[in-house]
Amino acid sequence: MRAVISGIFLFSCSSAAVACTGVFVDWGDAPAPYDQTASHDSDTDNPPIRLGTLFDCEPGPQPHSVALGDDVDMPPADPTDVDDEDGVVFLSGAFIPGVQADVEVTMTLVGVTGYLSAWCDFNDDGVWTDSDLPTGERIADALPYASSGTQTLQFTAPAGMAQFEDIFCRFRAHNNMGGLAPTGGPENSGEVEDHLIQSLPIDLMEFSVD
Repeated sequence: MRAVISGIFLFSCSSAAVACTGVFVDWGDAPAPYDQTASHDSDTDNPPIRLGTLFDCEPGPQPHSVALGDDVDMPPADPTDVDDEDGVVFLSGAFIPGVQADVEVTMTLVGVTGYLSAWCDFNDDGVWTDSDLPTGERIADALPYASSGTQTLQFTAPAGMAQFEDIFCRFRAHNNMGGLAPTGGPENSGEVEDHLIQSLPIDLMEFSVD
């Protein structure tokens, strides 16, 4: 994932290597028009608050059409690169209006308490702060993690959500017990992950009757 030369971490996010010295910053990778300012910094590439177990840093935002810009940000030919977006699993598959969704989020902590804030753009309008839907778009509000482990977010996908669309969700692990917005940074420590999940209408659900 990183080459070390005299203590300087080099990243090849494009055709040129970029040095990451002193401060290690993780950025989101949702596409435009989503906010590109969410970031978390650390003085180490092994921060005490991480989503999942892996972490890397980038020289700037990594927008990608399906939020894969930060998943593998070195050239494919580099066998040392891995997918550090390993903290979130959508257990229930696609979002379906009015149906419970289960999202498993794992956090790694070293000697600190971590907090999870998360949002999903249910109406697919390019922001995560709408309040016109019955439950808004926030799915976790500074959910505490006392130690490393996994918690499952359970919520009902709103009835008025977009259907047959790609829904982008943002997850931020941080040390702010008062919570975070989906935008802004850099936050001291932590990590941000952006993920895509599809939405389907209720009438596509399959029911079985014994």
